[in-house]
Amino acid sequence: MSARYDEEWIASLLDVEKRLGDTTPEQCLATAGMQPGHTVVDYGCGPGLFTFPAAQIAGPDGTVYAVDIEPRMVTLIERKVGERGAGNVTAVLNDGQGAPLPPDTADFLVLGQVLHYPEETEGRVAMARDVAKLLKPDGRALVIEWTPEDESSSRMGPGDVESIVGEAELRVGPPQPLGPQQYMMIATHRPSTAG
Repeated sequence: MSARYDEEWIASLLDVEKRLGDTTPEQCLATAGMQPGHTVVDYGCGPGLFTFPAAQIAGPDGTVYAVDIEPRMVTLIERKVGERGAGNVTAVLNDGQGAPLPPDTADFLVLGQVLHYPEETEGRVAMARDVAKLLKPDGRALVIEWTPEDESSSRMGPGDVESIVGEAELRVGPPQPLGPQQYMMIATHRPSTAG
């Protein structure tokens, strides 16, 4: 078995077909409403499956914050930024207490196969609350998760995602399949009931 964060494991994280079926990261981002000029947070960016496609779409007037809890992934993103000349990408280390970015930073946020990582519901809700804090009031978050294989699976179904992000005052639209193993949902803030 290969160790996490070795070259083989990193390559598996960048395997578009394995992770998104026959949909490209660019198609996911466009379908979810990402646009040129957006400020984007790639939350749990890993080696950058969505980071660099988002940077292309955001363009020179946009910004992408590639956030990860793993220092090796942050270093890898920094190296790729230099190699690719992606001046609109900034790698950011999450210290485990949340992304060190100001509230209302993101027009668009990517949560690509990350929400399931905390084993306990409380950790997943904490992550969703951090996402909600970072998202502008009219912002959108692209949530991608693995489809559960059976009831004993640790994967989260759309109902689980809806419940977790609901605890963070976000709502999600209906799931859209991404190949046979994944689905995506769009999360937004709930409308304010204050009058």
